[in-house]
Amino acid sequence: HISKALNDEHHGVRSAAIEHPNATSEHISKALNDKDYYVRNAAIKHPNATSEHISKALNDEHYYVRKTAHMAQKVKNE
Repeated sequence: HISKALNDEHHGVRSAAIEHPNATSEHISKALNDKDYYVRNAAIKHPNATSEHISKALNDEHYYVRKTAHMAQKVKNE
Protein backbone atom coordinates (compact mmCIF):
# COMPACT_ATOMS: atom_id res chain seq x y z
CA HIS A 1 0.00 0.00 0.00
CA ILE A 2 3.08 2.20 -0.10
CA SER A 3 2.53 2.67 -3.83
CA LYS A 4 -0.99 3.94 -3.26
CA ALA A 5 0.13 6.32 -0.50
CA LEU A 6 2.88 7.72 -2.76
CA ASN A 7 0.09 8.95 -5.04
CA ASP A 8 -1.80 10.75 -2.26
CA GLU A 9 -2.42 14.48 -2.73
CA HIS A 10 -0.95 15.38 0.68
CA HIS A 11 2.83 15.51 0.95
CA GLY A 12 2.65 14.32 4.57
CA VAL A 13 1.06 11.05 3.49
CA ARG A 14 3.64 10.60 0.73
CA SER A 15 6.48 11.36 3.16
CA ALA A 16 5.14 8.88 5.69
CA ALA A 17 4.80 6.25 2.96
CA ILE A 18 8.42 6.54 1.86
CA GLU A 19 9.61 6.32 5.47
CA HIS A 20 8.01 2.87 5.81
CA PRO A 21 10.63 0.15 6.40
CA ASN A 22 9.23 -1.93 3.51
CA ALA A 23 9.71 0.82 0.94
CA THR A 24 11.58 -0.60 -2.04
CA SER A 25 14.12 0.88 -4.40
CA GLU A 26 11.28 1.48 -6.86
CA HIS A 27 9.32 3.40 -4.21
CA ILE A 28 12.38 5.52 -3.48
CA SER A 29 12.86 6.25 -7.17
CA LYS A 30 9.25 7.39 -7.44
CA ALA A 31 9.54 9.55 -4.33
CA LEU A 32 12.70 11.20 -5.66
CA ASN A 33 10.59 12.48 -8.55
CA ASP A 34 7.96 13.97 -6.22
CA LYS A 35 7.14 17.67 -6.65
CA ASP A 36 7.53 18.26 -2.90
CA TYR A 37 11.04 18.45 -1.46
CA TYR A 38 9.86 16.99 1.88
CA VAL A 39 9.05 13.75 0.09
CA ARG A 40 12.32 13.75 -1.85
CA ASN A 41 14.25 14.45 1.34
CA ALA A 42 12.52 11.60 3.17
CA ALA A 43 13.29 9.27 0.27
CA ILE A 44 17.01 9.88 0.34
CA LYS A 45 17.10 9.20 4.10
CA HIS A 46 15.69 5.70 3.60
CA PRO A 47 18.14 2.87 4.38
CA ASN A 48 17.27 1.24 1.04
CA ALA A 49 18.42 4.30 -0.93
CA THR A 50 21.09 3.21 -3.40
CA SER A 51 24.15 5.02 -4.68
CA GLU A 52 22.14 5.84 -7.81
CA HIS A 53 19.42 7.44 -5.67
CA ILE A 54 22.02 9.46 -3.81
CA SER A 55 23.63 10.61 -7.06
CA LYS A 56 20.27 11.80 -8.34
CA ALA A 57 19.51 13.63 -5.09
CA LEU A 58 22.91 15.36 -5.14
CA ASN A 59 21.57 17.26 -8.17
CA ASP A 60 18.17 18.10 -6.68
CA GLU A 61 16.92 21.65 -7.08
CA HIS A 62 16.37 22.01 -3.33
CA TYR A 63 19.28 22.65 -0.98
CA TYR A 64 17.98 20.41 1.84
CA VAL A 65 17.67 17.40 -0.45
CA ARG A 66 21.20 17.95 -1.77
CA LYS A 67 22.53 18.34 1.79
CA THR A 68 20.80 15.14 2.93
CA ALA A 69 22.15 13.31 -0.11
CA HIS A 70 25.66 14.50 0.70
CA MET A 71 25.34 13.14 4.24
CA ALA A 72 23.89 9.86 2.92
CA GLN A 73 26.82 9.57 0.52
CA LYS A 74 29.30 9.97 3.38
CA VAL A 75 27.54 7.22 5.36
CA LYS A 76 27.51 4.83 2.37
CA ASN A 77 31.24 5.42 1.81
CA GLU A 78 32.18 4.57 5.40
